[in-house]
Amino acid sequence: MQLAEKVQESICGMILENTFTSISAMADDIFPDLRLFKRLILRMFWPSDKRIANVRIPILFIVGTHDEIVSCHHTKKLHDCAINAIFK
Repeated sequence: MQLAEKVQESICGMILENTFTSISAMADDIFPDLRLFKRLILRMFWPSDKRIANVRIPILFIVGTHDEIVSCHHTKKLHDCAINAIFK
C-alpha cells in the first residue's frame, strides 16, 4: 500500500488479494492472548487501512472466504475504507 501511495501517478491500478488492514490487527487475530503486550513487542505496523485513503487509482479486491491466515473481514474493511475515502 505504501508503494502504491507513493507512485500512483506511474501505475494504472492495484490488485489486493487477501491482504490485512494492519500488522496490529493481524496480531490480534492470530495471537489474541498477546493483546496486552502488543505495544511492547510490535515494531512494524503497516497501516494499510489508513494509507488506502490516499490511493486514488482503481483497486481490484480479491478475497478468499476460506483463507486460514488472513480473515476476509480485513479485505472487506480495506474496501470500505477505500470507498469512504472516495465519497468524503
